[in-house]
Amino acid sequence: MSTDLHGQAGLWEKAFAITALLLLSDAVIPLLRMESGFDFARSQGDPLMQTVYSGIYLVIALLTIRYRKTVFALVLREKFLACLLVMTWLSALWSDAPGITLRRGAALTGTTLFGMYLAVRYELREQMRLLAQALGLAAILSLLVALFLPAMGISRDIHEGSWRGIFVHKNILGQMMVLSSMVYLVLLAEGGKLLLCAFAGFAFSLGLLLLSTAKTSLLIFVALMALLALFKALRWHYYLRIFFFSALLVTGGSGIVWLIQNSGYALNALGRDPTLSGRTELWELVLDMILKRPLLGYGFSAFWMGLGSKSADVWDLAGWDASHAHNGILNLSLDLGLAGVLVFTLGFFASVRKALRTKYPMDAIEGLWPLVYLAFFLLFNLTESSILRQNNILWLLYAATVFSLFKKNDEVAW
Repeated sequence: MSTDLHGQAGLWEKAFAITALLLLSDAVIPLLRMESGFDFARSQGDPLMQTVYSGIYLVIALLTIRYRKTVFALVLREKFLACLLVMTWLSALWSDAPGITLRRGAALTGTTLFGMYLAVRYELREQMRLLAQALGLAAILSLLVALFLPAMGISRDIHEGSWRGIFVHKNILGQMMVLSSMVYLVLLAEGGKLLLCAFAGFAFSLGLLLLSTAKTSLLIFVALMALLALFKALRWHYYLRIFFFSALLVTGGSGIVWLIQNSGYALNALGRDPTLSGRTELWELVLDMILKRPLLGYGFSAFWMGLGSKSADVWDLAGWDASHAHNGILNLSLDLGLAGVLVFTLGFFASVRKALRTKYPMDAIEGLWPLVYLAFFLLFNLTESSILRQNNILWLLYAATVFSLFKKNDEVAW
């Protein structure tokens, strides 16, 4: 009887994790709120979503109590994420909006704790399967909404005809489908009993990515596919690695030179303007604001507060209401200054080093997924902002990946 109860508890725990991952991908509820015409103040947020997230983090905190010794040991091994969290709380001392910094700092702590819970509770392959189920559910629901409720699932604004599925914007669907395709591709590379399911999931995700017409997401997908070959080459024989990287240097260098000389043509071919939809102009304005408070920034999540805040000046000059810097490092600089950027950068490269030195082969999930996800996270933060982003699946998975890497001492010398 006790074994059956334990098994049922494990199933409910997995069901909760899958549902929470789906909701933290900004699926369903934000779209329903937008379609209902609900509007909320940027500084206050959506009270319904805040209630949902609070419930998720409360359950996570209760579940994590069982693993408190392992959690404490992990924090001692990987100090950079803990240091970043402490900095977000301390930034209330110099924040332009200390109340918002503390409230969103609590949400960020909950998001990070969720990632740590996944790392402590499940091995990487189990995490991947939970993520595959959550993203697969998002893909199926997106297809159904687009087919049977096209007024909701297909964009009607300037992106008319682009699929957005169960998300509020086509770019979010594109982002989630790149992540989904990478999850299924890594599962596909490992083979096993779920080979057919992994192939179907990959093809389905790629199809929705194309239907979203999210060009940045498509470029990142292509880049990640190329990086997969690079990651596998890292474990080749020494002389093969030398040949591969030499060829990569020549072809990559030639490609970069061509892009620099023909950037206008390349962007036009992709349907993008030279300013990347106003991002380059926004970045210049954000850099000016960073230089006014370079060391510690404006306080965690305290810059983009709308009218009456520092962001209003940026909006006036940029000509549009950006909700973040559309670059992870620039946004982090606004939040925690160069001090925060330094801590994050050190932690990121420590994680990359750990992933490169793992003893697992590149056809195993443990050897491949951390490198794939770290590359995905870095590439998306070139034009979006998910570093230290509360209630965000990308930051949650970054925390889960990093803590999973440092859970065991499984490095091998090269």
